[in-house]
Amino acid sequence: MTPDNPPEFEFLKDGRVVLPSNADPAAYGTVVHGWMKHHVGMDLGRNDPSAIVVIRDECYPQFTGRGFEQELGERRCTVVFQETIQLYSYTDLADFLARRLNQIPH
Repeated sequence: MTPDNPPEFEFLKDGRVVLPSNADPAAYGTVVHGWMKHHVGMDLGRNDPSAIVVIRDECYPQFTGRGFEQELGERRCTVVFQETIQLYSYTDLADFLARRLNQIPH
């Protein structure tokens, strides 16, 4: 693993991230699972606009340098989407939020 040759992560449908290796399966504990998740927050406004924020939470596995042993790398949280909405009906807000959530993986 060098800067010219970054690791090839495997992204599972449940949001886990795996760093494949050819380690012996009997060497339990040498492989860790990272993750890439999205967290959504919404502030419902009555007289002021409502707000939506989406945060990507990611932490990838990396090799420790001791054989095939792996550890979790640095955890990063990044705001990837924010929006304010001026809708007064809570049902309209719920429909709007449902459409936005369908656009977010994991």
